[in-house]
Amino acid sequence: MARVVTNLESSNIAELPTDLWIQDLSRRTFSKLPTQGGSWEFVWSNDGQRITHSTVTPEGFAIWDRRVDGSSE
Repeated sequence: MARVVTNLESSNIAELPTDLWIQDLSRRTFSKLPTQGGSWEFVWSNDGQRITHSTVTPEGFAIWDRRVDGSSE
């Protein structure tokens, strides 16, 4: 299984990229992984089941580790 994670940037440079998108290259699907704020700098776990990413919210900066299927945060 080959998957890619990305975020989609707004045409408005004042907006931070939100929501992560996971593209499954073999199935040719795109699924959204909602986030709590602007997100970037994502890294896959070795087993491909989790993504760690940085997030900026009104409360501040955080690093999140999440399941790719969105079942836990």
